[in-house]
Amino acid sequence: MIFPYKREYCCYHINDIKYVLKHRSPFLFLDKIIQIDKDNIWATKEINKKDLDFLGHFPGMSIMPGVMQIESMAQAANFLLLHNRKKPENFFIYLISINYAKFRLIIKPNDNLLIYCKINNNLKRNIYTIYGIIYINNSIASESEFNVKLVQNKT
Repeated sequence: MIFPYKREYCCYHINDIKYVLKHRSPFLFLDKIIQIDKDNIWATKEINKKDLDFLGHFPGMSIMPGVMQIESMAQAANFLLLHNRKKPENFFIYLISINYAKFRLIIKPNDNLLIYCKINNNLKRNIYTIYGIIYINNSIASESEFNVKLVQNKT
């Protein structure tokens, strides 16, 4: 596979991801963050049959639903926006709109997802436009542009 990022970097593993994100299995769609900077993130997720069987999508022919593909991009964006905050547990990120989404390949068990997200722009103080792509074997499986809102937990 041709990697468009610097391969020697491996920034965060699953326990680091769980520290920043509130998601848990079976709804955590990131395994590793392999590169991150101020505006970009590269993450991975290995899809196994167990991940897709809980969805029942579809019995006998498990595939990853498009909404879960967008969720995996949104989780990568969530990590990108929260990882440098002093207390990430005090913040939530909400998906507030999907500007567009394209699904080009079927994602099946044993596929290894390479997830890329970048911050396209900061619309308002706490609203961001994110562009995300999921690659499988150097091919674009899906892409999306969506907006997220960063909200501080008031408890």
